[in-house]
Amino acid sequence: MLGRASTLILLVALFLSMGIGIGSAHGSSNQPTPPAKEAKGKRNHVLSADYRSGRIGVDNTTATTTQFDDQGSLAGRPLGKNADLNELTLQTYNSPNCLPRCSGMEHTAFKAVVSGRGTFRGVYDFSFGTDGNPSGPIIGSITGGSGAFRGAKGSFQVLNRVAVPIGDTTGYTAHWQGSIRY
Repeated sequence: MLGRASTLILLVALFLSMGIGIGSAHGSSNQPTPPAKEAKGKRNHVLSADYRSGRIGVDNTTATTTQFDDQGSLAGRPLGKNADLNELTLQTYNSPNCLPRCSGMEHTAFKAVVSGRGTFRGVYDFSFGTDGNPSGPIIGSITGGSGAFRGAKGSFQVLNRVAVPIGDTTGYTAHWQGSIRY
């Protein structure tokens, strides 16, 4: 008898812990939220695009920094023939008043406007030597966007960065290689 009673008590306790049985309380009459589904249409795309800077303007210079702005273009996969690229660059030098032979870090924030499709934004960074050339890889990330690029994420490397004369200043060309998810 005692064995059946303990089994019965165990079953009642099990039913109550599962919320089944007499006297079980429910917090809401609403149906439970279905599990989240992965956004449709979001997929990885190869980023393989050529960059050409426009006329680079100097916005502000201090003893240890220089700020530049640039309006260039980016063309290639998956953007098409031409995306306008606006960049804001901050160079921070390792020692004050060292121009023109400085070493330091460059941080660039950008926004790409892809005609009729939306925008995406991101950053890239690198160290540079006293000759002004990158002293390591130029690594970038894509951090968001709008339109077709809403919520874009990705990473890329800036390759083959070469200085080119543009009017009375110097710009550059480069190739962006990586991936973008949107």
